[in-house]
Amino acid sequence: MKKPKPYQADCVKALTNAYRSGRNRALVVMAAGLGKTLTSAFSIREFFAERGEDSRVLFLCHNNEILNKAKTEYMSVFGEEYSYGLYTGVEKTSHRVNFLFASFQTMKLHLKEFDTQEFYYIVVDEAHHGQASTFKKVITYFMPQFLLGMTATPKRLDGLNISEIFGDVIYEKDLPQAIKEHLLATVDYRLLLDDIEDIFKYLGRDDITIAELNRNIFVPKRDDEIVRIINEKVAEREHPKTIVFCPSISHANIIAERRYPNLR
Repeated sequence: MKKPKPYQADCVKALTNAYRSGRNRALVVMAAGLGKTLTSAFSIREFFAERGEDSRVLFLCHNNEILNKAKTEYMSVFGEEYSYGLYTGVEKTSHRVNFLFASFQTMKLHLKEFDTQEFYYIVVDEAHHGQASTFKKVITYFMPQFLLGMTATPKRLDGLNISEIFGDVIYEKDLPQAIKEHLLATVDYRLLLDDIEDIFKYLGRDDITIAELNRNIFVPKRDDEIVRIINEKVAEREHPKTIVFCPSISHANIIAERRYPNLR
């Protein structure tokens, strides 16, 4: 049987104590990379042990890749004796399953096909989106025995409080704490800013779009500079590992080709 790591076990214990004490909702804040999805599965395993294994679970998220991964991870915890299904724009499980992994976007369009009390336990991944209209409509439609919100970033830029939906944070291990406990690798952030104002002056106009800017002169020069800086910083490390966030797959391919010209 798959077992939780010590900090995941602490989170499961907090969740177990929460619903044992009569609470019907909780918020968990856990840094990316610590295994929020597996932690939720371990918690539900405890829930099943107390409330009965015929309980149905709904796992909600806005991203199909996350849903597919979550399904795989739940299967690793519960095994083949349980049934699993996806409910997205790509695939809609029509038969009754123990675990349904659904996108908010699709669920919003088909809410009336589900009873409000159909699911005993609902998990909301990326719960910081919970106050968005699409997300909130789906979450508040259902009346589960327990609602779990999980996120690495609980604070929203618009100031709306997700605790209004999920209740208080009952377990938290954010990125600084995870790094301090050596659960995650130390991160070296490098912020590079493009001098767009000077380019606007050079072009003699202030209405140029970013897309137009990229198409014309900015991207090649910028990408060469990014690769130069990466090479410079990597040379300072003995065993370097680098993540570069790009706005699209095509741009990621361009960066990769410039960084590793002989890769293909």
